[in-house]
Amino acid sequence: GIPVPNMKTRTTDWFVPGELPKMDGSDGSSILVLDEINTGTMQMMAVAMQLVLDRKVGDYILPDNCVILAMGNRSKDSRAVVQMPKPLRNRFAHYTMVFDHESWVGHCVRTNLAPEIVAFGRFRPDHISRQLLGDENAYASPRSVYKCGVYVDKPTRLRYKAFVALVGKDVGSEMESFVAMYQSLANI
Repeated sequence: GIPVPNMKTRTTDWFVPGELPKMDGSDGSSILVLDEINTGTMQMMAVAMQLVLDRKVGDYILPDNCVILAMGNRSKDSRAVVQMPKPLRNRFAHYTMVFDHESWVGHCVRTNLAPEIVAFGRFRPDHISRQLLGDENAYASPRSVYKCGVYVDKPTRLRYKAFVALVGKDVGSEMESFVAMYQSLANI
């Protein structure tokens, strides 16, 4: 929050950030998502420890109708991860999420992703969730492949550059070839 001077008490009060649930719970049941928790600073993780264990920070108290969900990458999957302190790790139940290709395809269809990208995902499921090799900036992941859908109808040269920028040269080149071939087929 933001510090606000209290002239009567000659102390500092803090305004509660607006994105936090109301302390009285009047805004209904909620989930407080601490996304990318293990990329934060140690100071932020110390605040998270108090929030998760005591359900409060300073004068702010988390309402009873709020559940805390923390998410982060595993250290073996990401270089941007900071080792969480053991007391913080111990405050959570830990689950590993596994990529499910059919669920991804279903999401793409429900959200009207360009059919060329859905077809590419069905044709090359191994390209949807690849392990990061080397020190690539761009690589294929469910998120980056999905983002390619925005560029499907762009001019070929721009589309190719966007694909490579999002999913890397190897997958981007193959995706461009697939989309070009898909778009050249006769409309049944």
